[in-house]
Amino acid sequence: MTTVSQARARRRDRRVYLRSHPMLFGLLAATRGRPVRRLGRTLLVHGPQAYREALTRLPLDRTAAGTTGAAARSALGDGAAGAGGVLFDQEGAGHRADRRGLAGSLGGAGVEDLRSLWRPLLVHGLAPLERGGEVDLVDLARELSGSVVCALLGSGADPRAVAEAAARAAAAS
Repeated sequence: MTTVSQARARRRDRRVYLRSHPMLFGLLAATRGRPVRRLGRTLLVHGPQAYREALTRLPLDRTAAGTTGAAARSALGDGAAGAGGVLFDQEGAGHRADRRGLAGSLGGAGVEDLRSLWRPLLVHGLAPLERGGEVDLVDLARELSGSVVCALLGSGADPRAVAEAAARAAAAS
């Protein structure tokens, strides 16, 4: 890429950023001289070290309203999460171990294992197309997502039932 084309690409990117997120881009541009700037409850972070610091050293209330942890607890109902909480509101070594385990399941080998679950479901679910029939893609997507969730959690539950429960929980929040 030449210098001229790089400059053109930067200008195009800047136009896209300004048009899509004018306030955020303006704030980031205005605060770029400082590694971290707090605006109310929001942090504007520049640079990998400051970002790492913000993610790992600041205390977080994972059960506060508006957080994923609170939404997960509310979807499970009062007390259903138990004393250990849910993956989204845990803290400490247990939380890190759970996240590492999940990350391993979503790595290259883990995705290959999941792919072995997807393929038969896709072959079976899309078979009507070969005969000129129709396929309910929403139903197929629910079955696929439910099977992935069950595989990741090591659950023997019915994938369709899990997907339906997730859809109801999402609709309720």
